[in-house]
Amino acid sequence: MATVKSKIILKQGNIVDLPILDAGEQGYATDVNRLFIGNPVIMATVADVAGVLTAAVPVDLDLVQKYEVWFGQLNITPTTEVDNFVLTINDAAVSAGDEIVVKYNTEILTYQPDREMDTPQTITLIGSNSANITAVSFAEERYNNAEIKYSLRDDINNHVRTGTMTITLFNGTHNIMDNYVTDNHDLMPHVFGGSVVDGVFILNYSTLSTANTEFTYVTNYWKS
Repeated sequence: MATVKSKIILKQGNIVDLPILDAGEQGYATDVNRLFIGNPVIMATVADVAGVLTAAVPVDLDLVQKYEVWFGQLNITPTTEVDNFVLTINDAAVSAGDEIVVKYNTEILTYQPDREMDTPQTITLIGSNSANITAVSFAEERYNNAEIKYSLRDDINNHVRTGTMTITLFNGTHNIMDNYVTDNHDLMPHVFGGSVVDGVFILNYSTLSTANTEFTYVTNYWKS
């Protein structure tokens, strides 16, 4: 008997071109190495709440990668606003009592999120310099909070500094709080900041110290 080999290939392409997948169908975003799956459709009844048309759904669409809302053969997604489990519908074609259909994709995590038990990473920060630390970056669509536990050690006098940075990222605006202790603040005057490009936060630093410094860190990211 002949051996028959078969291969299953998922839908794939850039994340911006990700379609609404059928229930159980998977799609792979090759530009960001992320995997998604389609879910069974949700049926919801439209209600009139103080003159505003809303519909409650049993899933938090704020955390969903992509969704569509349909009324019959009409896609009303552009007129639908999401607030956690409630859809607000601004479309003249829909009335109270109508039934709408919600289709959505969710992400399949293909790796464990960063945790404090991760192996610490070390990179060198060049003295008398300002630069991005591209190894510490995250996209707002996936995470909006970060905690960076770190230590600094200069390569001249072995001065040390240890601390924790907390970073928040909302609507392209970031805030950083850096709490640390050091044996010599004047010789370790490193300042950490950040920039946001296309929704991606990138950590950066500047220092007047002439010493190259070893930056050792672990990261923890999450979505609130």
